[in-house]
Amino acid sequence: MAMYDGAAASPAQVCREVQTLLLSISQVRPFVQVARDDRELAHLGILLRMERRKSVLPRWIAWLRPPIGCIRLNIDGSSLGNPGLSGAGAIFRDSGGNILCGFSWFLGSRTNMEAEAMALLEGLLLSATFHSLHVEMDS
Repeated sequence: MAMYDGAAASPAQVCREVQTLLLSISQVRPFVQVARDDRELAHLGILLRMERRKSVLPRWIAWLRPPIGCIRLNIDGSSLGNPGLSGAGAIFRDSGGNILCGFSWFLGSRTNMEAEAMALLEGLLLSATFHSLHVEMDS
């Protein structure tokens, strides 16, 4: 909405929208088997079972600097096996390309979509102190 409609949203609003979207998706597709410590994620609709898609040829991409005064958040999540061993990470950079902060962590057995969604949610939660944020991800 920010890119195409010029609408602005706070990180908290974006988090709520992502959680609502994931909950809607989870009502169409069943949850994966949930471990005891994953019940909160299942309740939020983050644990999803997605169907395997056909493989797609890689595309070349380049990192673009955000406008002056903005922060770019690059996010990625991956899964070996889908579901399988997975991880997620993100990095925050300013308009000069300087790294401000980042994170990566092991997620256990997840699908690709779960890993991407969890990386997005964590990145948005960490972005609360930034006034203008551009999010970039491949999913």
